Amino acid sequence: MFRLQASLPGHFLPMGGMQEMQPVHIRDLATAVANWIAQPDAENLRMNVVGSEVVTMRSMLDSYRSQQDKGKALHIPVPGLFVRMAAAVGDYIPVSPLCRETLAMLELGNTGDGNAFTELLGRQAMGVSTFIKGIDGEDRE
Repeated sequence: MFRLQASLPGHFLPMGGMQEMQPVHIRDLATAVANWIAQPDAENLRMNVVGSEVVTMRSMLDSYRSQQDKGKALHIPVPGLFVRMAAAVGDYIPVSPLCRETLAMLELGNTGDGNAFTELLGRQAMGVSTFIKGIDGEDRE
């Protein structure tokens, strides 16, 4: 969804898109789950599942856009009142990516200490800047 949004010439950003997040790549999540299952004390493990980079929604979309070899996008801030109204409507749409719960997570920020996740992975988690294209330029999706 974010890759598609990044490819558009304009980005509608809730409250300016300056909320911090630490996205984790699906491959890192899958590796972590496989490693977690192999742990003898798996049910006792607790950790923040986070990527290696703290970014804003705006910078994440800009990074994805850059990885797609596209120029700068127009950033269109959406006032909080309109975002909250859309989130309330999203509560009634089963496949909506925006609902009150996701908005609350976005507003609070979604970052954490990734040391335990790194240990479980056995390596550093991928950062947003490599989610679409790896260092060698290969498309990751």
